[in-house]
Amino acid sequence: MIARRSSMLRGLIAGAMLMCATDLSAQTAADSSPVVQPGSRVRITAMDSLRVTGRVAAINDERLFVQPRHGAPVAIPITSIESVQVSRGHRSRTLKGALVGGLAAGLTMFTWAEFVSDAPNKEAGDSQILAVLAAVPGAIIGTVVGYLTSPERWVSGVVPGRR
Repeated sequence: MIARRSSMLRGLIAGAMLMCATDLSAQTAADSSPVVQPGSRVRITAMDSLRVTGRVAAINDERLFVQPRHGAPVAIPITSIESVQVSRGHRSRTLKGALVGGLAAGLTMFTWAEFVSDAPNKEAGDSQILAVLAAVPGAIIGTVVGYLTSPERWVSGVVPGRR
């Protein structure tokens, strides 16, 4: 009985360590200073504290036209741009969410079944079965939460023609 608990605890600790491991995604050369072009999602800071986030509608020699999510397009003189960031999409947290949710629900159910519950007909292995049964909906909920909390990744960009 003690060996079984020890084995289960080692497995849970290994899962927690995996969950807490740093994101090992490597930075690629493609992440370095992308050129802003029509269709790019950008975040621009210009002189006079102007900040605009949206899609680049057009670029000419003098102006960058950005279409915010709501409202009319904004024409920004290229010479007034102080900084440009280009979106690289959303970083997925669905796997981490699934691991956190599954481990949290499974560990909670295992602890409750093993140490709190006084069921008269409790058999060996019931705690593990309940932990797995609880981990599945926990992982599903964690996946949804991970998806909804995925942040947008921004990198510095270059505007063509900017001196």
